[in-house]
Amino acid sequence: MISSSNNCSISGIQKYCDLLEEIKLRIKSVQSIVNGDVSEKAFGDKIFAEEFMFLQIRKILELIAFGSLSSNIVVYEKTHSDYANNWRAKNILKRLRSINRDFYPLPLRQKDLDGDQHILENVREGFLTEDDLVHLYDVSSQIIHSTNPYAEVKKVDLQMSIDDWMHRIASLLWFHRIKLVDSNKSWLVYLMHPETGKSYAIQTVDAINS
Repeated sequence: MISSSNNCSISGIQKYCDLLEEIKLRIKSVQSIVNGDVSEKAFGDKIFAEEFMFLQIRKILELIAFGSLSSNIVVYEKTHSDYANNWRAKNILKRLRSINRDFYPLPLRQKDLDGDQHILENVREGFLTEDDLVHLYDVSSQIIHSTNPYAEVKKVDLQMSIDDWMHRIASLLWFHRIKLVDSNKSWLVYLMHPETGKSYAIQTVDAINS
């Protein structure tokens, strides 16, 4: 859903909201296994359930990274094609930043003032940072890719539980600012609007208090 004073880049932000809806479905699928709503036995083996979860996680991270390019389909497709041949997360982020330096979501929170006034502040901690994304993306890639059966098995350092990672992803996207590529417009975006539960974007030129 979109709220805007004009039609500038509406199709792009609508696509972004659609990507957020996909992210929510993938988060839900991971959490259903973590919470035991879906038994690991349904996958035949615990390792298959784990691989399924990390496949969803990697796709979530890709959607986060590429989402801000969705307003320009030509740039999106070219960049996405390039990534297919170079899946190292650091290189992907470097490539994205060269196209849109503000590609990464900026998590926000509302601070109420006296009366009906409020300001927006940057969230300082508890969300998925760019460094977190790099680490989790590389870990996910290690788990879902087949390994050399003759190579030494290396223990994967997840750093925190899958459930904690899901909370960090949700905290990043719950309410955030996004700037689309090739546009001078910024958007305030709800992952789940309090009234509808759907992803929702509001065009804004308001300054963000940092």
